[in-house]
Amino acid sequence: MTSPTAAPEEVFYNANGIIVTPALIRFSNQTFPVAAINSVAFGKTEARSYEGGIVFVLILSTVLAGVVLISGTTEAGTMAPGVPLAAVAFIVVGVFIAMMVAAHARSQHATYNVVLTTSGGELRPFSSSDPAPAQELLNAIERAMIACRSGLSAPVQPATATPFPPSHSSHFGGN
Repeated sequence: MTSPTAAPEEVFYNANGIIVTPALIRFSNQTFPVAAINSVAFGKTEARSYEGGIVFVLILSTVLAGVVLISGTTEAGTMAPGVPLAAVAFIVVGVFIAMMVAAHARSQHATYNVVLTTSGGELRPFSSSDPAPAQELLNAIERAMIACRSGLSAPVQPATATPFPPSHSSHFGGN
């Protein structure tokens, strides 16, 4: 008598140490049963720089010091020796700091997250600076949730969102 062999479980996603099947989702060191996931969402976290105000004051004070040095005179009505060079140095340093801050601001990128909601709360087990891998993982988890809830082992495409009719789109900032 031979025992029937089970069909291999469908794998919806297998990349970056993450495996998504209709039964389980494994994030390298953590496993979730798909049935325990209430919802999945795509999140975006904007990069923020809190140093901006401090750096602005530093740039402004450095350039202002250079301008004050250039406009400053001695009692005799002439500049002290070395003052023009120091003033130019302050202005150059201020402009250099401003260029570095601008380069840093341009290098800041948003982070894209997959957000799982379970009975234990909200989790962000995956993030990327590129939205494509996060969206691909989100789609795989949606397919796994549909397959798990319907008891299907074949891949199921998630339902696509239907846009609001034009009369409602202005309420939500749409086109």
